[in-house]
Amino acid sequence: MNFLWGGTEGARKIHCVSKEVVCRRKDEGGLGLTPLKVVNTCFLAKWGWNYKKNPNKFWGKVVSSLHSSWGRETFLPIKNGRRGVWSNIIKAIKGMEESGVRLEDLIMVEDNRSERRMDVKVLDWCKLVPLKVNVMAWKANLGRLATKDALMRRRIGISSSECVFCREVDESVEHLFTGCKVAMVVWQAVARWCGLPKFFVFSVQDLVEAHFQIKSNITRRKRVQAMIYTALWCIWKERNEVVFNNKVVAIPNILCNVKCLCNFWVSCRDKEVIRMGAG
Repeated sequence: MNFLWGGTEGARKIHCVSKEVVCRRKDEGGLGLTPLKVVNTCFLAKWGWNYKKNPNKFWGKVVSSLHSSWGRETFLPIKNGRRGVWSNIIKAIKGMEESGVRLEDLIMVEDNRSERRMDVKVLDWCKLVPLKVNVMAWKANLGRLATKDALMRRRIGISSSECVFCREVDESVEHLFTGCKVAMVVWQAVARWCGLPKFFVFSVQDLVEAHFQIKSNITRRKRVQAMIYTALWCIWKERNEVVFNNKVVAIPNILCNVKCLCNFWVSCRDKEVIRMGAG
């Protein structure tokens, strides 16, 4: 870093570029370097993730023994007044929450009190669509989008909980992307465009894993995956247009956006398509 701050082994000179500028994103004029404090916080927070992922490991049992309290249930155990490494980890995670990043929202763990099984979900990220589309699909797969039922669970006042598309049932992630009539039309169109049998899906996880069921080469599977992720993105964008801009839902517009965006994104990222265009 001496080329930035003008230092040598024998002397320290004036900083040529401030730390704030160096750590800005590249599109904001910086180098995109991550501050060490942020890196340290992430490493500490990962221990919280490791605890939820592997609660039966020896070190996890030690943490549970030292910090668990009867009658008080928290996402991660912590006993007030006890100092040490684990307390510092919890402090770092709480600092993340103050910045709007909740570890609890990023992972899902097994819940022994209910019949459904929850696990740390891993999304098969698609390189043919933008990062924002992958993140949106990831959040949908976790059930962490701000649908109306999610807002009601958080006690956020809304005038109605019904689906903004069909107006028949409460809006949830699963209904919006799999059960709603609008979504069904979109998925049948996607199946037709991709030369696949009709889609019968019951969850978002069925959608994000659908390309694995295709008996073809990996290139075709990835392109189908890109189409599905793009459709998820367009359904969610259309939903937000209806909610926030009072737009009337138009299925033909959704279908057009899916085809146009997917073709554009794939043509920019698929090496085979780029080679064909260059030739």
